[in-house]
Amino acid sequence: MAEEAVIKRLNKAKNVAMQSLKDNQDKRHRIVPSDNSEFCFLAVRKKEIRMIRVVVDEITANDIKIVREFDPPGICTKEIWCRKKGEKKFEIREIE
Repeated sequence: MAEEAVIKRLNKAKNVAMQSLKDNQDKRHRIVPSDNSEFCFLAVRKKEIRMIRVVVDEITANDIKIVREFDPPGICTKEIWCRKKGEKKFEIREIE
């Protein structure tokens, strides 16, 4: 049951993250869903691609390892967005 609750929270966090990037009037992005293996989705603008992994509660060493090992083109940034329980905002960490 606890795992099911975490999956629901993660899905909700992903939807909120995607919607926030689509709705931002100043920096509107086109959202491209991914397979969730390394990243949950891509947020694309004319000269920028943000590769985003969404997690809940904490950013683990494994999350950082997965994102760090991916080698994207130069116009991409790799980010992990973490939504803690009871919080509305995300902790956003860019990974080199």
